[in-house]
Amino acid sequence: MIKGEELTIGRLIARIHRGMYNYVSDRLKDNDLDAGQFFFLCFILNNEGKTQEQIAKNILLDKATVSKAVKRLLHLGYVYREINAKDKREYKIFATEKAKVLAPQIKTLYKEVYDQLHRHLDDNEVRQLRALLEKIYQNFE
Repeated sequence: MIKGEELTIGRLIARIHRGMYNYVSDRLKDNDLDAGQFFFLCFILNNEGKTQEQIAKNILLDKATVSKAVKRLLHLGYVYREINAKDKREYKIFATEKAKVLAPQIKTLYKEVYDQLHRHLDDNEVRQLRALLEKIYQNFE
């Protein structure tokens, strides 16, 4: 960054995102998960039985990204799929026993990431920040 140059909102968001991923990656280096899979697995552990489409909608990512992540988690043995009884074209995603054994460590790391993210912010500032970011996000919807 050039001295006196202000970071744009986009760059700040990108740096925060990269910082979160680096934080998680450092703590997962002895594991077969990467930071991206970590966040998917967190969601699945807390929302078992969702379809890939529901996962995509809830975490605001495209279906292709979710499909790739689920495929990797399947390969690593952290999730399994079951055909949706109501719609045979869909699969519901569930955490395996391997993922459930790792769940306490994953939840602890998730809390650490968000504690780091909210460090030096009071509850009111967190609410304000969330509201502003949601407003910005809606500009792209």
